[in-house]
Amino acid sequence: MHTSLLIALVASAGYLLLQHQADGTPMENGKRPAVMSVHNMLNHKAANATTTRDIPKRRGIAKYFNAHPHRRTTKFCRHKKHYDIEMRFYEYIERLQDESRMKLALNKLLPKREAHTRPSNAKGSVHCILFSLHEKHMRYMSYLKDIPLKKIYRLPNIMAQIMTGVALLNELGVAHGNIQQSSVWMTYGTATEAPTIKLLDFGKSILKKDFATLGSVARSTKRFNKSFANFEEARRYDAEEMAALIKKCIDIYKTEARPFANRAIADQFNALSKVEGMLRDPEKYPTMLSVVRTEEYNKIASAVELS
Repeated sequence: MHTSLLIALVASAGYLLLQHQADGTPMENGKRPAVMSVHNMLNHKAANATTTRDIPKRRGIAKYFNAHPHRRTTKFCRHKKHYDIEMRFYEYIERLQDESRMKLALNKLLPKREAHTRPSNAKGSVHCILFSLHEKHMRYMSYLKDIPLKKIYRLPNIMAQIMTGVALLNELGVAHGNIQQSSVWMTYGTATEAPTIKLLDFGKSILKKDFATLGSVARSTKRFNKSFANFEEARRYDAEEMAALIKKCIDIYKTEARPFANRAIADQFNALSKVEGMLRDPEKYPTMLSVVRTEEYNKIASAVELS
């Protein structure tokens, strides 16, 4: 990949998150460290001399949340297979942070990983990763709930941010593998500033380097059970998922807001519709980056000021 191309991509990722924290240590002298592994969190000696092993595990996790009131922490409890895939993703990303050009864009795109379990195969074992997000962040699905007109008008810009993040990951050799509304967290935004997004849920992610050793990579979700013969197929699946997410935005706009939109908003949604078509045209636009570099993408990436 040419250096100029990487720099251009990072520049377009200006909206875009990962800061890795290593495992913490158990409590010492009654003081809780800033970061603690879930394994230690669930097994350290509490102030009343009762171990959290004697308390339901979810209460132990809740104690960790309560100790960090300044931030909202999201936990993902998964099957061990999905946990292992997500951990491999973050380990891979951490190695990329050595490139300073990538660090800023990745820190803006991905949530901060606070702690994780050291899971076993025993029945009932907790497979959990804790992430911290600023309290201003909310689920994208919550943003869409009972959505007013002004929120609808921000959807093209939100889609542009998600595309930029996925394009960056694709160029770094990662396919997300499960781009859904549940994979996105975001801020509310203001009349003059668009919301900013965070991308999560990498339990079905696919690394390009895996194809060299495995030949093909299989992933399963509630919606599909699919095998990818090469990384290009996995990357194309990201584009298809992104197009489906955009289609839902366009449907909301047509149903709820099109009669009330001004010219600038209408132009953005027209451009968004064209972007959806590009994502579904692999012959002309083989990668998401090739769509990000178009004039239509530039139109949806700009934040229109709302009255």
